Amino acid sequence: PVGIHPLSAKRRHEIEVDFRLGKIKRAIATCWGTGMDFPQLNVIIRADAAGGKIANTQIPGRVTRPSQGKAVGIVMDLDDCFNQILYRRALERFSQYRKRGWTVLKVGLTASAQEEVK
Repeated sequence: PVGIHPLSAKRRHEIEVDFRLGKIKRAIATCWGTGMDFPQLNVIIRADAAGGKIANTQIPGRVTRPSQGKAVGIVMDLDDCFNQILYRRALERFSQYRKRGWTVLKVGLTASAQEEVK
């Protein structure tokens, strides 16, 4: 869009370093693809609707890496009940998570609506 400029490689690297050092606490990132390592990362929110084993291993795998002071990693992965293709992709992601031994919970709008996905 007009007035929006992509990050230069130098600026992206500066942001990455600041994120690793904890100077930046939150990031919305589509530029950090495969091969990134942020062991201090506790939470990832996936709203990308991606399919494919590489993305479904690498993206959530970032929060499963051990790091000092981290007891758990959380992946919030969104499904789409209005689009069958995107919904099937979500089910495949959840299936891949289970194969890795990760607990998959389906969370409703209230805590009482929480149930384990079968």
